[in-house]
Amino acid sequence: MVQFNLGGITFGKPSVFKSVQYGSISIPGGNLSGTATINAVNVNNSVIIYLGSSGHSDYYAIHMARVEITSSTQVTAYLGYSGGGYAMTINFVVFEFYSGYIKSRQPGTITMSSSDSGTFTINAVNTSKAVLFYSGQTQEYADNGENHARVTLTNSTTVTAIRDAGYPYDTVVGFTVVEFY
Repeated sequence: MVQFNLGGITFGKPSVFKSVQYGSISIPGGNLSGTATINAVNVNNSVIIYLGSSGHSDYYAIHMARVEITSSTQVTAYLGYSGGGYAMTINFVVFEFYSGYIKSRQPGTITMSSSDSGTFTINAVNTSKAVLFYSGQTQEYADNGENHARVTLTNSTTVTAIRDAGYPYDTVVGFTVVEFY
């Protein structure tokens, strides 16, 4: 069994995961969101990770997507731009941890309009036991990656998203901060 350490938790045997569910969401051309049904999870013990998107489009922005767990049995994917009427497929994975591993779970989004950065305030976490899970991002319109953002857990109460060039269109970054025991 291969083991690795993430946020003070050693993954391997015995498993910390109650379930791991991979999925995809097809968003028809012209739409900005779509959903997928998953097997029921305890949302407070679960995180989602964006695994990328594909589709035929000349628009960079349409390839950017954000995913979130919207109920115990549903995942929603969002696009920021639907130009050209192109269909997109977005992949994700949902990890459900057994009870007793997660102390707190704090999902959120940061919207940057005309600014190059944005912050989101969370309840205080111990940063040596917390992991920031990226769940993708959307952008309103762009043919290039100049408003592609990065996200970081800045301190115990702040998540920060930063993008390069000042751009007048919205970029929305999704994340979940999980603090482990």
